[in-house]
Amino acid sequence: MTQAEVIFATPFRLPKTSDLGQSVVVLDVAFCATGAKRSYEEITLPFIQALGDRLKLWIDHHDHERNADWVNDHRFVLVSRLDHPACPELVTPERVQAAGRVDTIICHHDFDGIASAARFLRGGIDPYPGCEADARAIDSRVGQASERALRLAGALAVRHDDVLRRLVLGSLVNGRESSEQAKQIDRAFQSYKQRSHRAKMLASKGERIGALLVMDHRGNKEKVDRTVALLEGQKRAPIALFLGDDGRLTLACDADLNLDFCEVFQTGGGMKNRVTLSMDRLDEVIRKLHSFQS
Repeated sequence: MTQAEVIFATPFRLPKTSDLGQSVVVLDVAFCATGAKRSYEEITLPFIQALGDRLKLWIDHHDHERNADWVNDHRFVLVSRLDHPACPELVTPERVQAAGRVDTIICHHDFDGIASAARFLRGGIDPYPGCEADARAIDSRVGQASERALRLAGALAVRHDDVLRRLVLGSLVNGRESSEQAKQIDRAFQSYKQRSHRAKMLASKGERIGALLVMDHRGNKEKVDRTVALLEGQKRAPIALFLGDDGRLTLACDADLNLDFCEVFQTGGGMKNRVTLSMDRLDEVIRKLHSFQS
Protein backbone atom coordinates (compact mmCIF):
# COMPACT_ATOMS: atom_id res chain seq x y z
CA MET A 1 0.00 0.00 0.00
CA THR A 2 1.43 3.39 -1.04
CA GLN A 3 1.55 6.04 1.66
CA ALA A 4 0.94 9.50 0.20
CA GLU A 5 -1.04 12.62 0.94
CA VAL A 6 -4.05 13.04 -1.35
CA ILE A 7 -5.06 16.53 -2.44
CA PHE A 8 -8.28 17.20 -4.36
CA ALA A 9 -8.27 19.64 -7.27
CA THR A 10 -9.91 20.79 -10.50
CA PRO A 11 -8.29 21.90 -13.77
CA PHE A 12 -8.80 25.57 -12.89
CA ARG A 13 -8.12 25.28 -9.16
CA LEU A 14 -4.76 23.65 -8.53
CA PRO A 15 -2.89 23.63 -5.21
CA LYS A 16 0.13 25.82 -4.55
CA THR A 17 3.26 23.95 -5.57
CA SER A 18 4.96 25.23 -2.41
CA ASP A 19 2.50 23.15 -0.37
CA LEU A 20 3.34 19.91 -2.19
CA GLY A 21 5.91 17.23 -1.51
CA GLN A 22 9.02 16.27 -3.43
CA SER A 23 7.39 13.50 -5.50
CA VAL A 24 4.03 14.38 -7.05
CA VAL A 25 1.49 12.42 -9.12
CA VAL A 26 -1.53 14.02 -10.83
CA LEU A 27 -4.58 11.87 -11.67
CA ASP A 28 -7.69 12.71 -13.70
CA VAL A 29 -6.98 16.45 -13.69
CA ALA A 30 -7.35 17.85 -17.21
CA PHE A 31 -5.35 20.73 -18.57
CA CYS A 32 -7.32 23.93 -18.00
CA ALA A 33 -9.69 24.89 -20.81
CA THR A 34 -9.97 28.48 -21.95
CA GLY A 35 -12.61 30.39 -20.00
CA ALA A 36 -13.26 33.67 -18.30
CA LYS A 37 -9.93 34.75 -16.75
CA ARG A 38 -8.39 31.28 -16.96
CA SER A 39 -6.50 29.18 -19.48
CA TYR A 40 -3.80 26.55 -19.90
CA GLU A 41 -1.17 29.28 -20.19
CA GLU A 42 -2.30 30.97 -16.98
CA ILE A 43 -2.93 27.93 -14.80
CA THR A 44 -1.69 24.55 -16.07
CA LEU A 45 1.64 25.45 -17.65
CA PRO A 46 2.94 27.54 -14.72
CA PHE A 47 1.95 24.69 -12.37
CA ILE A 48 3.91 22.13 -14.40
CA GLN A 49 6.90 24.43 -14.68
CA ALA A 50 6.91 25.20 -10.95
CA LEU A 51 6.81 21.50 -10.07
CA GLY A 52 9.72 20.73 -12.36
CA ASP A 53 11.37 17.40 -11.57
CA ARG A 54 9.07 16.87 -8.59
CA LEU A 55 6.34 15.84 -11.05
CA LYS A 56 6.67 12.08 -11.51
CA LEU A 57 3.44 11.19 -13.34
CA TRP A 58 0.39 12.91 -14.84
CA ILE A 59 -2.44 10.65 -16.01
CA ASP A 60 -5.54 12.08 -17.65
CA HIS A 61 -8.18 11.08 -20.21
CA HIS A 62 -9.57 14.44 -21.34
CA ASP A 63 -8.93 15.90 -24.78
CA HIS A 64 -6.97 19.15 -24.91
CA GLU A 65 -5.18 20.89 -27.76
CA ARG A 66 -2.00 21.17 -25.64
CA ASN A 67 -1.77 17.46 -24.81
CA ALA A 68 0.48 17.13 -27.85
CA ASP A 69 3.08 19.36 -26.21
CA TRP A 70 3.96 16.55 -23.79
CA VAL A 71 3.84 13.52 -26.06
CA ASN A 72 7.60 13.00 -25.76
CA ASP A 73 7.67 13.37 -21.97
CA HIS A 74 7.34 9.90 -20.43
CA ARG A 75 5.79 11.36 -17.27
CA PHE A 76 2.58 12.32 -19.10
CA VAL A 77 -0.07 9.73 -19.97
CA LEU A 78 -2.61 11.86 -21.80
CA VAL A 79 -5.18 9.89 -23.79
CA SER A 80 -8.51 10.42 -25.50
CA ARG A 81 -11.72 10.09 -23.53
CA LEU A 82 -13.10 8.11 -26.47
CA ASP A 83 -10.42 5.45 -25.99
CA HIS A 84 -10.50 5.55 -22.18
CA PRO A 85 -13.88 6.67 -20.78
CA ALA A 86 -12.48 6.70 -17.24
CA CYS A 87 -9.14 7.27 -15.55
CA PRO A 88 -8.68 4.36 -13.07
CA GLU A 89 -8.02 1.87 -15.88
CA LEU A 90 -4.91 3.91 -16.75
CA VAL A 91 -3.50 3.57 -13.22
CA THR A 92 -1.73 0.26 -13.76
CA PRO A 93 0.65 -1.54 -11.39
CA GLU A 94 3.46 -0.90 -13.90
CA ARG A 95 2.86 2.86 -13.87
CA VAL A 96 2.61 2.98 -10.10
CA GLN A 97 5.89 1.12 -9.78
CA ALA A 98 7.61 3.28 -12.40
CA ALA A 99 6.60 6.46 -10.52
CA GLY A 100 8.75 5.34 -7.62
CA ARG A 101 8.29 6.76 -4.14
CA VAL A 102 5.39 9.23 -4.13
CA ASP A 103 4.49 11.55 -1.27
CA THR A 104 1.69 13.60 -2.90
CA ILE A 105 -1.23 12.59 -5.12
CA ILE A 106 -3.39 15.29 -6.71
CA CYS A 107 -6.68 14.00 -8.07
CA HIS A 108 -9.92 15.38 -9.46
CA HIS A 109 -12.53 15.53 -6.71
CA ASP A 110 -15.19 13.39 -8.44
CA PHE A 111 -15.70 9.62 -8.27
CA ASP A 112 -13.44 8.96 -11.26
CA GLY A 113 -10.57 10.95 -9.78
CA ILE A 114 -10.91 9.62 -6.23
CA ALA A 115 -11.17 6.04 -7.51
CA SER A 116 -7.97 6.69 -9.48
CA ALA A 117 -6.22 7.90 -6.32
CA ALA A 118 -7.48 4.88 -4.36
CA ARG A 119 -6.20 2.56 -7.07
CA PHE A 120 -2.78 4.26 -7.03
CA LEU A 121 -2.57 3.92 -3.24
CA ARG A 122 -3.41 0.23 -3.66
CA GLY A 123 -0.53 -0.28 -6.07
CA GLY A 124 -2.62 -0.14 -9.24
CA ILE A 125 -5.19 -2.67 -8.03
CA ASP A 126 -8.92 -1.92 -8.29
CA PRO A 127 -10.48 -0.96 -4.92
CA TYR A 128 -13.16 -3.59 -5.53
CA PRO A 129 -14.14 -5.87 -8.43
CA GLY A 130 -15.95 -3.76 -11.01
CA CYS A 131 -14.75 -0.35 -9.79
CA GLU A 132 -13.04 0.29 -13.13
CA ALA A 133 -16.31 -0.34 -14.99
CA ASP A 134 -18.21 1.77 -12.44
CA ALA A 135 -15.91 4.72 -13.12
CA ARG A 136 -16.62 4.44 -16.86
CA ALA A 137 -20.38 4.33 -16.24
CA ILE A 138 -20.37 7.34 -13.92
CA ASP A 139 -17.84 9.51 -15.75
CA SER A 140 -18.78 8.78 -19.38
CA ARG A 141 -22.16 6.97 -19.15
CA VAL A 142 -20.66 3.78 -20.59
CA GLY A 143 -22.60 0.90 -19.02
CA GLN A 144 -24.51 0.80 -15.74
CA ALA A 145 -22.86 1.65 -12.44
CA SER A 146 -23.31 -0.51 -9.36
CA GLU A 147 -25.34 0.64 -6.36
CA ARG A 148 -22.11 0.96 -4.40
CA ALA A 149 -20.64 3.41 -6.90
CA LEU A 150 -23.89 5.35 -7.34
CA ARG A 151 -24.06 5.90 -3.57
CA LEU A 152 -20.51 7.25 -3.36
CA ALA A 153 -20.74 9.33 -6.53
CA GLY A 154 -24.11 10.76 -5.47
CA ALA A 155 -22.71 11.78 -2.10
CA LEU A 156 -19.80 13.53 -3.81
CA ALA A 157 -22.19 15.38 -6.12
CA VAL A 158 -23.93 16.97 -3.13
CA ARG A 159 -21.15 17.62 -0.64
CA HIS A 160 -18.21 19.55 -2.04
CA ASP A 161 -15.93 19.40 0.98
CA ASP A 162 -12.71 17.52 1.64
CA VAL A 163 -14.16 15.74 4.68
CA LEU A 164 -16.66 13.88 2.52
CA ARG A 165 -14.09 13.31 -0.22
CA ARG A 166 -11.74 11.69 2.28
CA LEU A 167 -14.57 9.52 3.57
CA VAL A 168 -15.16 8.24 0.04
CA LEU A 169 -11.44 7.76 -0.52
CA GLY A 170 -11.17 5.78 2.72
CA SER A 171 -14.17 3.67 1.76
CA LEU A 172 -12.48 2.77 -1.52
CA VAL A 173 -8.98 2.23 -0.16
CA ASN A 174 -9.95 0.26 2.95
CA GLY A 175 -13.18 -1.33 1.79
CA ARG A 176 -14.96 -0.42 5.00
CA GLU A 177 -16.72 2.46 6.76
CA SER A 178 -17.39 3.15 10.41
CA SER A 179 -21.03 3.61 11.39
CA GLU A 180 -20.55 7.39 11.60
CA GLN A 181 -18.78 7.53 8.24
CA ALA A 182 -21.56 5.49 6.65
CA LYS A 183 -24.18 7.83 8.13
CA GLN A 184 -22.49 10.88 6.62
CA ILE A 185 -22.26 9.30 3.18
CA ASP A 186 -25.84 8.04 3.38
CA ARG A 187 -27.18 11.48 4.37
CA ALA A 188 -25.42 13.07 1.42
CA PHE A 189 -26.72 10.38 -0.91
CA GLN A 190 -30.30 10.94 0.26
CA SER A 191 -29.90 14.65 -0.46
CA TYR A 192 -28.58 13.74 -3.92
CA LYS A 193 -31.68 11.65 -4.63
CA GLN A 194 -33.90 14.62 -3.72
CA ARG A 195 -31.94 16.93 -6.01
CA SER A 196 -32.14 14.32 -8.76
CA HIS A 197 -35.92 14.21 -8.46
CA ARG A 198 -36.14 17.99 -8.74
CA ALA A 199 -33.78 17.87 -11.75
CA LYS A 200 -36.07 15.42 -13.54
CA MET A 201 -39.04 17.67 -12.86
CA LEU A 202 -37.12 20.65 -14.25
CA ALA A 203 -36.28 18.71 -17.41
CA SER A 204 -39.90 17.68 -17.88
CA LYS A 205 -40.89 21.37 -17.97
CA GLY A 206 -38.02 22.48 -20.21
CA GLU A 207 -38.69 24.61 -23.30
CA ARG A 208 -37.79 23.16 -26.69
CA ILE A 209 -36.03 25.65 -29.00
CA GLY A 210 -35.10 23.79 -32.15
CA ALA A 211 -32.42 21.23 -31.28
CA LEU A 212 -32.17 22.62 -27.74
CA LEU A 213 -34.07 21.77 -24.59
CA VAL A 214 -33.69 24.80 -22.34
CA MET A 215 -33.95 24.21 -18.59
CA ASP A 216 -33.96 27.51 -16.72
CA HIS A 217 -33.06 27.19 -13.04
CA ARG A 218 -32.23 30.85 -12.50
CA GLY A 219 -33.87 32.37 -9.44
CA ASN A 220 -34.81 28.96 -8.01
CA LYS A 221 -33.53 28.45 -4.46
CA GLU A 222 -34.08 24.69 -4.45
CA LYS A 223 -30.92 22.89 -5.57
CA VAL A 224 -31.01 20.39 -8.41
CA ASP A 225 -28.39 18.05 -9.80
CA ARG A 226 -27.15 19.61 -13.03
CA THR A 227 -25.86 16.35 -14.52
CA VAL A 228 -29.17 14.56 -13.99
CA ALA A 229 -31.05 17.51 -15.54
CA LEU A 230 -28.77 17.41 -18.59
CA LEU A 231 -29.18 13.66 -19.03
CA GLU A 232 -32.96 13.92 -18.75
CA GLY A 233 -32.96 16.88 -21.14
CA GLN A 234 -31.18 14.81 -23.78
CA LYS A 235 -34.13 12.42 -23.76
CA ARG A 236 -36.29 15.25 -25.11
CA ALA A 237 -33.89 17.00 -27.49
CA PRO A 238 -30.47 16.38 -29.10
CA ILE A 239 -28.88 19.11 -26.96
CA ALA A 240 -29.65 19.92 -23.32
CA LEU A 241 -29.06 23.47 -22.07
CA PHE A 242 -29.06 24.18 -18.33
CA LEU A 243 -29.21 27.78 -17.13
CA GLY A 244 -27.86 27.96 -13.59
CA ASP A 245 -28.31 30.54 -10.89
CA ASP A 246 -24.52 30.87 -10.63
CA GLY A 247 -24.09 32.92 -13.80
CA ARG A 248 -23.13 29.88 -15.86
CA LEU A 249 -24.83 27.74 -18.48
CA THR A 250 -24.03 24.13 -19.32
CA LEU A 251 -24.54 22.30 -22.62
CA ALA A 252 -24.57 18.54 -23.08
CA CYS A 253 -25.29 16.12 -25.89
CA ASP A 254 -24.76 12.44 -26.59
CA ALA A 255 -21.10 11.57 -27.12
CA ASP A 256 -22.00 9.88 -30.42
CA LEU A 257 -23.49 13.08 -31.82
CA ASN A 258 -21.36 14.73 -34.50
CA LEU A 259 -20.88 17.86 -32.42
CA ASP A 260 -17.80 19.19 -30.64
CA PHE A 261 -18.64 21.97 -28.17
CA CYS A 262 -14.94 22.66 -27.57
CA GLU A 263 -14.53 23.50 -31.24
CA VAL A 264 -17.80 25.39 -31.62
CA PHE A 265 -17.10 27.64 -28.63
CA GLN A 266 -13.28 27.66 -28.82
CA THR A 267 -12.68 26.48 -25.26
CA GLY A 268 -9.27 24.99 -26.05
CA GLY A 269 -10.05 21.77 -24.16
CA GLY A 270 -12.50 19.91 -21.99
CA MET A 271 -15.25 17.44 -22.80
CA LYS A 272 -16.42 17.58 -26.39
CA ASN A 273 -19.99 16.73 -25.49
CA ARG A 274 -20.32 18.87 -22.35
CA VAL A 275 -19.19 22.43 -21.77
CA THR A 276 -19.88 25.16 -19.23
CA LEU A 277 -19.85 28.79 -20.37
CA SER A 278 -20.62 32.17 -18.84
CA MET A 279 -24.24 33.25 -19.07
CA ASP A 280 -23.38 36.21 -21.28
CA ARG A 281 -22.87 33.71 -24.12
CA LEU A 282 -26.50 32.51 -24.03
CA ASP A 283 -27.54 34.34 -27.20
CA GLU A 284 -24.49 32.94 -28.99
CA VAL A 285 -25.36 29.40 -27.84
CA ILE A 286 -28.94 29.60 -29.10
CA ARG A 287 -27.88 31.20 -32.37
CA LYS A 288 -25.26 28.55 -33.11
CA LEU A 289 -27.10 25.45 -31.96
CA HIS A 290 -30.87 25.82 -32.18
CA SER A 291 -30.90 24.73 -35.84
CA PHE A 292 -28.41 21.88 -35.42
CA GLN A 293 -29.37 18.74 -37.33
CA SER A 294 -28.23 15.48 -35.74
